[in-house]
Amino acid sequence: MLKNLLLSKHTIKRFKKMKKIFALSTVLIAMFFSVNTFAETIPLDKLQFTRYAASIVKKMKPESVVKIDDLLQLRVDIPHRSGDEFQYNLDRIFSLCQLQEGDCSDELNRFIGNLLDLYDQQNEKVDQKSIRLIIRSKEYLDGAVQALQVKDQASDLTKSKIKSYPFVDGLVVLVVMDTPSAMRILTQNDIKELKKNDKEIYRLGLENIKKEQAPLAEVIDINLVDSLGYITGSVYDPSRVLFHDEWKILAQAHQGKLIVAMPTTDLLFYIDDDSKQAIEALKKIVADTIMNSHNPLTDKLLKWNEKGWAVIE
Repeated sequence: MLKNLLLSKHTIKRFKKMKKIFALSTVLIAMFFSVNTFAETIPLDKLQFTRYAASIVKKMKPESVVKIDDLLQLRVDIPHRSGDEFQYNLDRIFSLCQLQEGDCSDELNRFIGNLLDLYDQQNEKVDQKSIRLIIRSKEYLDGAVQALQVKDQASDLTKSKIKSYPFVDGLVVLVVMDTPSAMRILTQNDIKELKKNDKEIYRLGLENIKKEQAPLAEVIDINLVDSLGYITGSVYDPSRVLFHDEWKILAQAHQGKLIVAMPTTDLLFYIDDDSKQAIEALKKIVADTIMNSHNPLTDKLLKWNEKGWAVIE
């Protein structure tokens, strides 16, 4: 029984370093807002918030044509692009700003910047060699669907639908195109260009990840005992759980007591103990990691079994 989750010396050093970075970031953020609180406060009236968001789009993309369709809803067109207009729904970011009482300038700018990046990436040609698979939360998928509500100018019907596969409860697998500048989520229209069926696309994504990653056996500690193991360094490290059979050797070495977590988009934890104490300890580490991360993924813990992964409630 693991009463307190023990970390290897290397892992402890890593977490101490992370905590120092997080602490410093907190101080810097506090200093920033103390200076700028009175200089820029995000309006919390829906109409004013929508207008404010529209002004940010114009600052980031001066050539864009921005229209306010409705409260918390923008339509953006950038001339000389694909001709599609993007509808931006601001409900989620508005709710976040309300919770933070208008103290959300960074989040709003990042949100709009990400949406504009998605817009830019839609014109890139799909290349089979760049296809990858990533794991994201259902909430992330819902947000991406909203962000990519591309409207057909003639029929006002949604032209594109994000391609996804179910994974476990609350998590999905998305198909992306990895380019030197960005990661682009693929839609059904993109998939059609590849002239492959769903199974072939999924297999292609796995194969491309496998080509560039070291084998799982080389990056895990098979002799893990009452400790926290982790894999990090790549945005596709959480996708390693999609190679279910490769984890079998580690699960068997520990009588099936293998649990993994993916708190951020580039970090995967694993432990060899399924006791209540160990699970609670891992949950705490995952929660702390997510709270101090700019790229959270999920707080779910998954336990390996012969058929797949099961979510630990």
